[in-house]
Amino acid sequence: MWKYIIIHHSATDGSYETGLNIIKNQEKNYGKNSNSNAYHYMITNDGRIIQWKPENVVVGHCGYDGYSYSSEPCNFNSLGICFLGNFEKYDVPQRETEAGLILIKALVRKYNIKHIYGHRDVISTDCPGKFLYAKIPDIEKEVFMNDWKKELLDWAVQKGIIKNPELHQNLDIPFTKAEILAILKNILERLKIDIGG
Repeated sequence: MWKYIIIHHSATDGSYETGLNIIKNQEKNYGKNSNSNAYHYMITNDGRIIQWKPENVVVGHCGYDGYSYSSEPCNFNSLGICFLGNFEKYDVPQRETEAGLILIKALVRKYNIKHIYGHRDVISTDCPGKFLYAKIPDIEKEVFMNDWKKELLDWAVQKGIIKNPELHQNLDIPFTKAEILAILKNILERLKIDIGG
């Protein structure tokens, strides 16, 4: 269902109370059950995550778009995440960035999402602000980093370099020197290379 994540900023302060007020104002202006001008999630400057709309609901976070079968990022094929704060003027707080990464990683895994965009990539707007927009490439690297690690593990298993892949599922744990030497020895023996001395 979801192909993309689109990142926004609120252009307000970043407090939890502001997030709740955004929801109240939207309900006042558009009706309690309206999905116009809403997000699936908001993230506060102290790292709290507010789920506004259920993930299975299409919301109008990208503005109006009348094409439900577009291959481009739009309301109908993307999840909207709003970082609370004005990131045209200020940098994103560390706790907010960390909470955003946790949420985005979970959504990417859940829906097999391959791309993350800023709102300005979709329509003409300054959103999500220059400071948050500048972080999107780093967010993508962090979020999609495990893809290349899994590919590398699969390759090593296929080539017989790693015999017991179940022992290496957590690819963030560094190898010991002995493990690296064992892998190197295995490779050299397979290639019949003698590095004698």
